[in-house]
Amino acid sequence: MFLLILLLNATKASSQNCERRFMSLSYNLQTHLDFSQILYSSNNEIVCGGNAPNNFNGAGQLTRFTKNGTPLWSYGYSLDYFSLYLPLTFLSNVKFNDLVMTDDGGSILGGEAIRYYRDATSEYKKSIALLTKIDKYGNVEWCRTYLANRGIPDLSFNKIYKTSDGDIIGYMTIDNGPSLFVTDYSYNRVIRLSPKGEVKWSTNLATGKYDAGGNGISLRRGITQTVNKNIVVVDAVYQTERGTGNFKMLDGRLHIFSLDYVTGKISWESDYPYEIPVSDPQFVPDIESVNEMTDGRLCFATSIYVHSNVQSPLAKRSVCIITDNKGIVQKMVSYASVSGGPLKLIRSIQNTPGKYDLLMQDGNTTVIASVGPDGSVVKSKRYTMSFPVNSFALSPRGYAMIFSDSRAKNFNLLLSDPDQDTTCTQIAATIAAENIAVESVNVSSVSTFIDVALPSNFRNYFVDAAYPLKRQEDYRMERTVTCEEQIACCVDMVDSLHARNVNLCEGKTFTLPDNSVVRDSGIYYVSYRTTRGCDSILFFKININKSLKGFTIGEDTCMLNQSSTLLRATPGYKNYVWMGTSTISDTFRVYSTGVYWAKVSNACGTKTDSLAIYDQCEFPVFMPGAFTPNNDGLNDYFGIPEQNKNRLIELKIYNRWGQVVFETKTKSDKWNGKYKNMAMPTGLFVYSLVMEGLSGKRIIHKGTVLLLR
Repeated sequence: MFLLILLLNATKASSQNCERRFMSLSYNLQTHLDFSQILYSSNNEIVCGGNAPNNFNGAGQLTRFTKNGTPLWSYGYSLDYFSLYLPLTFLSNVKFNDLVMTDDGGSILGGEAIRYYRDATSEYKKSIALLTKIDKYGNVEWCRTYLANRGIPDLSFNKIYKTSDGDIIGYMTIDNGPSLFVTDYSYNRVIRLSPKGEVKWSTNLATGKYDAGGNGISLRRGITQTVNKNIVVVDAVYQTERGTGNFKMLDGRLHIFSLDYVTGKISWESDYPYEIPVSDPQFVPDIESVNEMTDGRLCFATSIYVHSNVQSPLAKRSVCIITDNKGIVQKMVSYASVSGGPLKLIRSIQNTPGKYDLLMQDGNTTVIASVGPDGSVVKSKRYTMSFPVNSFALSPRGYAMIFSDSRAKNFNLLLSDPDQDTTCTQIAATIAAENIAVESVNVSSVSTFIDVALPSNFRNYFVDAAYPLKRQEDYRMERTVTCEEQIACCVDMVDSLHARNVNLCEGKTFTLPDNSVVRDSGIYYVSYRTTRGCDSILFFKININKSLKGFTIGEDTCMLNQSSTLLRATPGYKNYVWMGTSTISDTFRVYSTGVYWAKVSNACGTKTDSLAIYDQCEFPVFMPGAFTPNNDGLNDYFGIPEQNKNRLIELKIYNRWGQVVFETKTKSDKWNGKYKNMAMPTGLFVYSLVMEGLSGKRIIHKGTVLLLR
């Protein structure tokens, strides 16, 4: 069961709040959070993913807000596994790198965790890849954790993408370490999965002498789906000097390729060289996004070293690279502030077809630059906040930007209008765009060996370790509005402490007003919007009561020459009534023989169970010698009589030819004189009875019974 604890401490927001054109919000916490991604859900709720580095040996983190930034919940997630058997295994440091929203309002997150393990001689610390589905209330629906079957590389999902039909494309980074020798290679994978995390195909990016080892597993990659449904990926690979024992990069390539959506096979690929300067000898670029334009061309955003006509001969710049529909680079545009200073690219999203928004950091300020299909800057806005920006998202209402620093116990959320305006935090911005000379590349240097693993043989390469992801705690936060523009006043109705109580029996469901079906205990919410745009949120506290079907206090027993014995009832109920005394304990100590009973009650009903305690532990076996199955209500069945206090292990009945005509392991089951639904004739039948005394002593008894008709 999942327990969802809401974040709001006030029982009701009584202050006057209003329709907002923009808002700047600050949140104070009791712990450190570091966000990596922010998205809008289909109903404009805001979802932020990241990490809580100091909690539970490092936890993944997910927070959900209303449209106006009111916290709904915020949870940490860790892998719940520890083994003392060889190899000794311990898991920690869950990290969420990317997330996508699902059609049902939930989220699928990709990332990694650290797996510590030790065998008889060595100790290892390796990253395992993690993919998980978390519903809109913060409950974990499923989790996949992947280990490599061959070698011990570090693995991670650092980019995930939702396709038009709801499937997931995951980019799995695989790092075996620096490529020092001729046989050392690290090839990444692109994997297509169902909405439940089931692998449909997996393409190994075996790019020959170019690979991606030695630089870790945190580099971001670009993925998009084109109008013909195929998957376009942009990543970076490099060639290193081998056989010398030194990790030295010789040549780096931006690798652009298309995968057939159905088969996972490469349909085309191209590459373009990027500079590796002496001052940054292990440079590999992040790819922030790739998108298809209306004319079929591709545009992707990254940061690379380029030769500029304005700055020094080689400088690291944020760039948009435009290619044809086969990945051949046609144009490159770099961006800088008017002072000529570099802009650090943080994220990029497609605003409308052919128009892209770049999120960049310029020193202590944040910049959003809207870029047209030719790479030119259409407009730009600059914002001043307390922390560096982590990510941004776009909805019809406007932009949401998240700002955090893992060293601080607070963070900021900035909500703009559709024109990117937030007057109280906004200052003038001018971004200079510059065309960069494009090299003519006639021959592709990178060639990928096609190696597609289907579900039947995917486990030959990887195994799902099935480590369970557990929700650990809620991060309570205090929300402060630092500035806003109010238009029409209304009142937020947010009451988390007076939720409607709903008691359900185990196995039953409850349908919320928004038609969401609830199966687990917790506090759930339904979010409404008033006519003036304020939040109106209803909360439901769902209590799942344990089914009474399995309730028992055990079988008859004996004192075994002891002064007392302890009775144990089925655990998991809130209250027990033992012999008329109410208690929360599922145990009851008795000191004499007799009949004892216990009762439990909840939303499922009431059930009483009883047992007898005897002073002796073995009893003689009583079995009838005949029965008359003629449906007259007298002796119609043959079985274990009530007087037989021993426990049944097995009863078998045989005909004269040795065929088993009846067998049972349940004491209450009786034979009705039929075999395969046909009445047996009058005759003598042999039975074999295995029982156990109340002390556990095995009793074997054989005999005959006469069937009379």
